[in-house]
Amino acid sequence: MNKIKALFLSANPMGTSPLALTKEMRQIGEKVYASEHREQIELISSWATRPDDLLQALNRFRPQIVHFSGHGSKAGELLLEDSEGLPRTISVSALKAVFKTMKDNIRLVVLNACYSKTQAEAILQEIECVVGMNNAISDEAAITFAASFYRALGFGRSIKEAFEQGQTALLLEGIPEEQTPELLVRAGSDPAHIFLLHSDTSAPPQFVQGAQQHIGPHVNSPSEATQVPTQNHALNLFFSYAHEDRSFLDALQKHLSILKRQGLINDWYDQDVSAGGNQQEEVRLHINSAHIILLLISPDFIASDTLYNGELAYVLAHHHMNRAHVVPIILRDTEGWEQTEFGQLLALPRERKPLTSWPNRDAAYSSIVKDIRRLIDDPKRTL
Repeated sequence: MNKIKALFLSANPMGTSPLALTKEMRQIGEKVYASEHREQIELISSWATRPDDLLQALNRFRPQIVHFSGHGSKAGELLLEDSEGLPRTISVSALKAVFKTMKDNIRLVVLNACYSKTQAEAILQEIECVVGMNNAISDEAAITFAASFYRALGFGRSIKEAFEQGQTALLLEGIPEEQTPELLVRAGSDPAHIFLLHSDTSAPPQFVQGAQQHIGPHVNSPSEATQVPTQNHALNLFFSYAHEDRSFLDALQKHLSILKRQGLINDWYDQDVSAGGNQQEEVRLHINSAHIILLLISPDFIASDTLYNGELAYVLAHHHMNRAHVVPIILRDTEGWEQTEFGQLLALPRERKPLTSWPNRDAAYSSIVKDIRRLIDDPKRTL
């Protein structure tokens, strides 16, 4: 039985049009989970990828498949992120050099980005099969193609068959972009006879977070509750909040202190950044290791560009890959938050009654703590 690693790199730098990267990763994961050879695929993700993250991930994981989702330019460049989250262009020659020196076990590269055919043609000199886009591609088309492509690979189809199934999925969905993806194959290779998977098995794929991240639990079926690992040590709890709501955070931490004293949780928020530390990096690291993530919902939370354009994307990716329980805590009346991507999650306090509307604020916090304790005591439950 062969096992393969698929490394998913993504970037959506500030100032570029927003992409549905978490949706793409979720749909790929769901399709792979439902495939015949699901236990043979280890899906590895690296979000907000910077140039050095690319080298780190290739060194660490040595994947058979490398997939990039993000922006490409008409000049044939891919856009990664710099340390501030701003665009960093990667030239054709630079990307070719990466795969020349670090190809290791790589047999397939998928560049799911606009105008990426130029990059694909350069990489083809080093890698056997490369998928690139010969034009701009919509989010809907990119997600539909990729999800169907990886599903076919998960069923043991050849690279050629998987590619054609991706195109067929676009036709079935009425998306007129089936000619945008192109499969490039090195001379002497036949994609109809290249099979990355074989053998009959049944366990789910493993998801691993990227270059700076910790190996996590397997991805569950979409119908299963998120699996918080059963442990003998404290679970990691992360607070995502607007600084204007610091007083609510302080009060919630006081009420949660009993769980901390009992060794059930470790809590962390951005004021805990170590001296001289990189705040963005430490936030990402703690999100990646969190078992429970609390979103403190308020108008300030919704209005924060910093949260929406950075931290929240990582949190939602964690949720979509079932690596953590994500629980909204409704602090104040916030019009329209239910229409956000996290608006359908089960929220606390019960009945979605904001903390500020409780006549007894301590009772509201106690109710939240009781539900979090239930979550810790029975990791398979939903709230």
